[in-house]
Amino acid sequence: MQNAEMKVPSFTPLEAAAISSVLEEFLHQLAIIGFIIPANVDPRWDDSFKTIDKTYGVPDEPEIIFREDMGLLPIVPTKAEKLQRERNYVYEVLKKVLHEIRNHRTFDSLQKEVDNIAKKLEGEHNLEESAQMWLSRAEQLREQLEFDKKVNEEDRKNTIKLAQESDARVDHATFINNGKLGYAEKWAKARLEQQEFKLKLQHRDLLNKLSEYSREYNAEQAFSAEIHTYLEADIKEKEEQIDMWMKKYNEELVERQDEIDELKKLIEEEKLKIEEMRALMDERQKLIEECIVEENRLKEEEKLRKAATVIQSIWRGHMVRNQLGKYKGLWKKLKKRKKKRQKRKA
Repeated sequence: MQNAEMKVPSFTPLEAAAISSVLEEFLHQLAIIGFIIPANVDPRWDDSFKTIDKTYGVPDEPEIIFREDMGLLPIVPTKAEKLQRERNYVYEVLKKVLHEIRNHRTFDSLQKEVDNIAKKLEGEHNLEESAQMWLSRAEQLREQLEFDKKVNEEDRKNTIKLAQESDARVDHATFINNGKLGYAEKWAKARLEQQEFKLKLQHRDLLNKLSEYSREYNAEQAFSAEIHTYLEADIKEKEEQIDMWMKKYNEELVERQDEIDELKKLIEEEKLKIEEMRALMDERQKLIEECIVEENRLKEEEKLRKAATVIQSIWRGHMVRNQLGKYKGLWKKLKKRKKKRQKRKA
């Protein structure tokens, strides 16, 4: 494989021309042989490299039964078809090689095809070994099935034997039970008669109780009728009282409504009077406030006047003491006036 994968040097132009000539001749011969073989070329033939699974496998769960309808080739081709297919395969391979030698002077496609053939042969060999292994396993399974079949046959025989023994036991039990059945029937009949007697006694007791309950029911009915009559009379009386009280209530309601209307009217009149009094009170309050303001103003003026008088007296005393303004030389004048008085007295 390593030698096959090594890069091979290209042919010289002369070598490429010679090999191309030989290949062309060989291709012509193959084409002639194709017309001689009594089989046509099938366009479905695909000789490109495929794995073993793709080569021998089929689509999973095919919806069409027949291979022809599925587009698959026949499983066993005829000799002519096989020969024609191999010729066509060689023809196509050499055609590719001729094209490659002419254009590139190499034959890599031929090497690749040889490698693919080797891989295919190896895969087929592995497939054959795998088939042998599966055949061996199938043989082992077949032997195991034969052994299981023998074991099951023995089990079946044992089961049949047990069934026969069971049938014999059942027959014996049936024979014994037939003898007991007569006694059981008599015992059951006696029990049945006893139960019938008990039922008759219970039936008589129930009839007696029913008669007693009927008498009690009639008494209850009479008592219920009396109570019903009393209740009807009482209900009628209560209804009359209700009518009377409703009438009285309506009359009182009308009277109270009239009183309420009169009181509302009085309240409205009083409200009007109150509004008038409030207006008068507001006017008087306004006048009082004006008087208070005027009084306060007068008091302030009086205070100012007194303050001015005090200030004037203080200022006048200050001017007199200090002989300022018009009081300048006042002490001299007073002394002269005093001397004059003294002279007059003298």
